[in-house]
Amino acid sequence: MKPCSTLIPYLFPALPFWKKQLPVWRGGVSYHLAVRWVMLGCALHFALHSNPAFANPMGAQVVAGGAQIENAGSVVNITQTTDRAVINWQGFSIAGHEVTNFIQPNASSAVLNRVTSGEASQIMGALNANGQVYLINPAGVMIGNGAVVNVGSFVATTANVGDEAFMNGGAMNFVGATDAAIRNEGTINAHNGDVLLFAKSVENKGTIQAGEGTAALLAG
Repeated sequence: MKPCSTLIPYLFPALPFWKKQLPVWRGGVSYHLAVRWVMLGCALHFALHSNPAFANPMGAQVVAGGAQIENAGSVVNITQTTDRAVINWQGFSIAGHEVTNFIQPNASSAVLNRVTSGEASQIMGALNANGQVYLINPAGVMIGNGAVVNVGSFVATTANVGDEAFMNGGAMNFVGATDAAIRNEGTINAHNGDVLLFAKSVENKGTIQAGEGTAALLAG
């Protein structure tokens, strides 16, 4: 898509002539004002036709284990077919009217979601799962006001862990936390496990409930 500045000569080829010969066009419209109109129109066009700032998770690549992703408009269903799975995402955000569901084999099943695009995760809608959900994003995670994370257990971090270590289960070593923040202003419910938010900067202004586990915010 061409930038607006490159479209001006095509939309108004006579502008340079008028600019040199007269201070205003006929009718009193100045060259600079006309250019501003063109730029404003282009900006509006691009805003209406570009991707939204955040949307349901997109660009999935299953790199370990098995999972099937179905996008049904405002709802994304991820059906996990193995006990553990790793999915790399181009983007993992959920708008306010959107829902992302993880359908897992059982409550002890775990899925690691790793964001590789460099864009922060904006969770503004609903994230549901019957098992364990890990969200790794080195650019940070924001769970907004009104968002609901309703899962078995939940981990959000800017640090990383290897695919093999995750698939093996047991103790995992998360390393390389970035300066990006993990922030919660919504509601996180973990029915049968823990809620762990850890990064160099962690902030909670929402509600966190871990019915049968531990809720921990680890910063530094």
